[in-house]
Amino acid sequence: MADFIQNGGSSGGTYAGYYTGKLSVWENSYDVSSNSSNVGYRLQLISGNSGRFGDLKASYSVNIDGVVRNSGSGSYSLGHNGTITLCEGNFTIWHNDDGRKSVWCSATIDFQNHTYSPGDFYPSGNLDLSTIPRASSIFCTTASVEETSIITIASASNSFRHNVRVDFGSQHINIVENREGGNFSWTIPSSFYNEIPNSKSGTGTIICDTYNNGVFLGSKSSIITVTTNEEKCKPNLSCTVIDVNEITTKITGNNQKLIKHKSTAKVTITSNAKNGSSIVLKKVNNENVGGDSILIYEIDTDTFVATVTDSRGYSNSVTLKPSVINYIPLSINAIIKRTQPTTGEVDITFSGNYYNNKIENINNELLIKWFYREKEENEWITGGAITPVLKENTFSNGEESISLGKKFDYKKIYEFYLEITDKLSALTPQFIVAQGIPIFNWGKDFLNVNGKILANGIDINGTILYDNESGTTGTVTLSESAANFNYLEIYAGRMYWQYCTKIQHPNNTKTNLVTAYSEVNNKTFYTYCKCIQISGTSIITNYSQIQFTPNDGTPNVGSDDSYKIFKVVGYRKEA
Repeated sequence: MADFIQNGGSSGGTYAGYYTGKLSVWENSYDVSSNSSNVGYRLQLISGNSGRFGDLKASYSVNIDGVVRNSGSGSYSLGHNGTITLCEGNFTIWHNDDGRKSVWCSATIDFQNHTYSPGDFYPSGNLDLSTIPRASSIFCTTASVEETSIITIASASNSFRHNVRVDFGSQHINIVENREGGNFSWTIPSSFYNEIPNSKSGTGTIICDTYNNGVFLGSKSSIITVTTNEEKCKPNLSCTVIDVNEITTKITGNNQKLIKHKSTAKVTITSNAKNGSSIVLKKVNNENVGGDSILIYEIDTDTFVATVTDSRGYSNSVTLKPSVINYIPLSINAIIKRTQPTTGEVDITFSGNYYNNKIENINNELLIKWFYREKEENEWITGGAITPVLKENTFSNGEESISLGKKFDYKKIYEFYLEITDKLSALTPQFIVAQGIPIFNWGKDFLNVNGKILANGIDINGTILYDNESGTTGTVTLSESAANFNYLEIYAGRMYWQYCTKIQHPNNTKTNLVTAYSEVNNKTFYTYCKCIQISGTSIITNYSQIQFTPNDGTPNVGSDDSYKIFKVVGYRKEA
């Protein structure tokens, strides 16, 4: 119950302060099924020790929750310490959907003007009614398909009963009916897999309908998250690998045994997706597989990893390690040349790799033959066989070169080729042996030298490292490092005068390019100075300076940037 009181009437007579207006409002009961309460009220006027009146007219009204619940008028008399009940009654009021209800209560008592009038009264206030139990809340734990989720019904009353259902994708399933509140377990059906074929998880809605004595009170829901278990869902996979190269299988006699660098491996994948998913990707050794198999030519591994991935993103892998012979492919580096420029003898040096072992029960024999012909001839002539020196998985000519004979006229050009074979490979590299050139030849009026002319071990022709007819005053970039030369010749000058300076051991050298010049007309003497620093392929010019001495003999110094470098020649000492 709530009593809303106003002490002393407003606009009353002399004794208005001795009266009290009181509105009482209370909740008699509530009904769960109808979500309503029965509310009672009473409006009274109460007098104190000094208040009394007789036969005064008054009107009244009671307003609760925005509705006038009672009103009227009449003539009233009241003695000291008395009470008049103007009206009373009860009514039904409906609560909100959540069972809560708060009502605003107000009343009016309006007396006629009179010396003894108690005045006007407006008692008011707010009353919170009981919260009527309504629809129960529901919660559930995340779980994987075919596993258990714990469902909790938070019931507002022990007498309530509940129906629980779930909506997941296209599926609508009743989980339980006429159940009290509390916890219970539910196994998520396997049919839910089909609702999430392309995802590892999905969400749905779990709904709880609440009843009281068979009367529906309402529904509440929450989100349920359903996952998939990788171990149950990852695709099945099996894999085989065989050699489909006819040459290698003929040697091994077994397509289950592969030869590295020669066999063609056929890797076949057998897989199927599970629980509503589909296979979207197949790979072998990170190479995509379009169908159910892939061919890998000239294999370079003894391990094959097959992987399949389904539409949910789950993968499965299988690693195969078939029997593999670690064959080493044939390779050779060879030089065929004349032993001297004007001799008919040709020799060969060579080295290479080969598989010096058995392939199954067959010796992997290495054979080397050589052939030759004069250039532009059609027919090849068999030269013979070469016996190599074997060491582990390598072969070579040994410590000495092998002579191919002395029948090759130095005035002619010859072509050679080698035929190197083992049980699985063949190489046929070709070579040219050029016409022999004498070191020098002469006639009546000439001497011709075929090669460099050295003076005290130094090439007298030199190597041009920089050449610019216009010259430069800035940094000069050489075509080769100064460190490679015994000395440099630097051609520099000013205007029409050029000078050559030789610099020995030039790399990392600082020096000046200097020349002196005298003008006869006024007998003024000039000295020009260009400072340079040589480092690697750069000649850095730091500054130019001019010093001149006129007739009076007093030297003067100034700058002159017209002094340029035109050409640089390097001379190297031959070993």
